[in-house]
Amino acid sequence: MMRLSWSELKSIVARLSREVPEGVGAVVGVGRSGLVPAALLCRYAGLGRFLAVFVRKYGEGKPPPRIYEKPVVSWGFNEDLGGEGVVRVDDIAVTGQTLSVVREYVRARGAGEVYTMVVVKKPGVNVDFYGLETEECVEFPWE
Repeated sequence: MMRLSWSELKSIVARLSREVPEGVGAVVGVGRSGLVPAALLCRYAGLGRFLAVFVRKYGEGKPPPRIYEKPVVSWGFNEDLGGEGVVRVDDIAVTGQTLSVVREYVRARGAGEVYTMVVVKKPGVNVDFYGLETEECVEFPWE
């Protein structure tokens, strides 16, 4: 198991914030665990528009029961993005399914270019910006 400290998390997001392309005006955090890195990205990249989307595939409990075949948006914003560039942010990309659902969601609300930033990704998952790639289970500082 890999454990990330708050210091490591902040360092990763600060480094990734320098890769945010021109034209990005909004950060969309994937709730719940993508909200902390998304807020950090807003701060480090100097972006003022922070939005959130909550996506579910599993229910509560240990182990969590699967309630949907693919992830679905359970709560999201209704603002028109007006062609603005967006960075979707999550803590980890395991399959990329959640991030695909969020891409569809923000495009339906008028997003221009849509980028993806994750703190950790599993090998084989395509994202635009990531901090670490590992097969290991990762424990984030808020867990």
